[in-house]
Amino acid sequence: MQFFRNMFADPSNAFHYTPYKKYWIGSFVAVFGERFRFIASGWLVVQLTNSPAWLGIIALCQALPTIILSIPAGAIADKYDSKKLVYISDFVIAIAHFCIAILTITGLVELWMLIIWSAFVGSIFAISAGGQNVLLPKLISMSAMTSAIAYTSGIWQTSRVIGPAAAGIAVAIIGPGYSLLMTSVGYFIASVAIFAIIVDTSPNKNDNGSSNIISEMKEGASYVFHNKVFLGLTLISFCASTFGTSYMILLPIFASDVLQVGAQGFGAMEAAAGTGAIIGTLIVIKIGPANKIGRTIIGCSALFGFALAIFAFTKLLILSMIMLLIAGMFQSIYLNYSMTVIQLTVPDALRGRVMSIYTTTYFLISIGGFLSGMLAAATSVPFTIMLFALIVALFAFLIYFILPEVKNIELEK
Repeated sequence: MQFFRNMFADPSNAFHYTPYKKYWIGSFVAVFGERFRFIASGWLVVQLTNSPAWLGIIALCQALPTIILSIPAGAIADKYDSKKLVYISDFVIAIAHFCIAILTITGLVELWMLIIWSAFVGSIFAISAGGQNVLLPKLISMSAMTSAIAYTSGIWQTSRVIGPAAAGIAVAIIGPGYSLLMTSVGYFIASVAIFAIIVDTSPNKNDNGSSNIISEMKEGASYVFHNKVFLGLTLISFCASTFGTSYMILLPIFASDVLQVGAQGFGAMEAAAGTGAIIGTLIVIKIGPANKIGRTIIGCSALFGFALAIFAFTKLLILSMIMLLIAGMFQSIYLNYSMTVIQLTVPDALRGRVMSIYTTTYFLISIGGFLSGMLAAATSVPFTIMLFALIVALFAFLIYFILPEVKNIELEK
């Protein structure tokens, strides 16, 4: 109990701030709701089509609107009240899930409905994510930013470990319809939690007279491309998402064909990677901003790639799990620190646009998954994972020498 008292009393800890606690609760239920949506919608697609191709198509239907609209959503978040954007978006997503859940429960759902629903939810999610990027710094002091990002990231990592199993059990017991209804409830609770936040979330008025969304998007892009620190961090994230994280797409095949450990082995490897990510998050929370944070970001990005390259050659499940745990840890550290640097140094008036450009790279896993799937079909799964992983590692070294501003990043503790 004393540990929690100290944590809540420390101004450099995000949980010291009541608005952040409400934000964290909202994020927690929404993220776990997303795990239920992922499993339930995937199972529903299989029931309707019995085609693995449609799984990818439905996933792409949600990812593409998010990618396309993320940057405009960032510009919108800079112009309007970020709290309103988030709780209204979450409420709309809750309604969308409620509708598809009722259609599923009543047996009226059809494939075309899932396509429209996925695209709609992906579009609204982009607006919610843009609002969250701007909202978060308004809930805490800047000294608590590192812990806030780590705690929020920890939700995703924890859900990655236990979410799929919980969602799978729910789908097996109550079916995809009621599981999607649980996602709806999660987003509704998230909307209420954000609505309950009492803090000034009005937009910054320093827009230099610009009121056109297109011109503001250009202003944000210009800032990123002319600031070598943000450019370098964005390029690292682009490469890691497109080539590194795409190993997740091939993991089921690696489990079944290479290791021959079946679904249980696949689940164990997923859990190992998620556990490593949680460890990385705890390390970031414990030590705060690293003394040489730029070198830490580049180094952990490279080590993430090398760990995946070694994983590609493993033949035993236990060794695969160890390497995925290590990879997940390094990935979590560089992601948390990269986000911290951007949140602490980007001008408030540009925060939504700059953050949206950066976070758009996260969704490129769908493109990386397509590329890795094509290459794996032409060669092999281990070779593809190894090649893509080495690209990530070598790209990190390239950034080290070509954009030295990144390695020289320093933050005060």
